[in-house]
Amino acid sequence: MFNGLLMTLFVLHGINGYHVGMTGHNGDLWVSGTLIYAIVVVNANLFVMQRTSTHTVMSTIFLTLSVASFFLCFYMESMYPWSGPLYRLFSIAMTQKRVWLIFILAFWQNTALDMMFTRWRSMKREFAEEDYFNALKANTPIIEASDTEEMVTEVSGDSSAFGSARNKN
Repeated sequence: MFNGLLMTLFVLHGINGYHVGMTGHNGDLWVSGTLIYAIVVVNANLFVMQRTSTHTVMSTIFLTLSVASFFLCFYMESMYPWSGPLYRLFSIAMTQKRVWLIFILAFWQNTALDMMFTRWRSMKREFAEEDYFNALKANTPIIEASDTEEMVTEVSGDSSAFGSARNKN
């Protein structure tokens, strides 16, 4: 959700400056909307490439073609006058330097946040494993016997059976 917020902030502020075009027509936000969707397509494919650790030639080709197919469809649709607000939009959008800057910023922030959260999860896992192995080395039980008795007492409501068993031994 945070990625989406940053992506929308980059695009709407970088392209439109939070205002609708002078004509006020519906098509004025098509550049922003198309750019946001392009960023989502590329970020999703980058996420898949980062998460899968084994890449073959075919998997790399399919991921690349997935991104290229979006831009090809966008280009083809912007060539026809009957496509309404998309007519000639590809040439307008893809020739602006700020569009490419927004692409780079959005991809960078997505990758940086993904790397940060992945490292955070691995650190939490390492600390949990370290605590477990330290407890094993020290030969201390991970759950104390008194904790177990308290849990059983809370469930059963009576600890007399445990008290009498402890007194007999």
